[in-house]
Amino acid sequence: MFSPCWTRYGKQHLGKHSGLTFLPATPRRGKNLQASKVSSMSRAEQREAEQRIVITANERCERLRKQRDRATATIENLIDQIGELQDNARKGELAKKSEASGALNELKYWLRAARETEMELEAIIRKEEGIGDAYGLDLECARSAIRCRLDSLRTCCGEG
Repeated sequence: MFSPCWTRYGKQHLGKHSGLTFLPATPRRGKNLQASKVSSMSRAEQREAEQRIVITANERCERLRKQRDRATATIENLIDQIGELQDNARKGELAKKSEASGALNELKYWLRAARETEMELEAIIRKEEGIGDAYGLDLECARSAIRCRLDSLRTCCGEG
């Protein structure tokens, strides 16, 4: 199946993509390993979420918006760094290739993170508004339109 390995922090995990971290057994926990889910939330946000039982979509949206704002600020800083590297290259003060490629790789990472966060926000908003795939139905508006058409048919048929 899988072979757990030890990290330098003394915690056992299944792999960097599994999202699970196993803590070593202690007398308080018994002989079994205890799994905990790794999240993108900070420790304070995790503690706060653990104390609350119900988390609404609005709270999740707010957390994602904050995450998007942080990613946007980081992207702006990286764009400034890349601009400085370009200016230095134009002046003839060539920077190390690794420095330039590192800044570009970091920019790619943060752009991807911002895009994923934006897609999560859009999915939450679509779900709240009842939009399935490419479209949604406003049932109240549809009821009103059908009611008006039926009323006009009743008056038309009633007169004729």
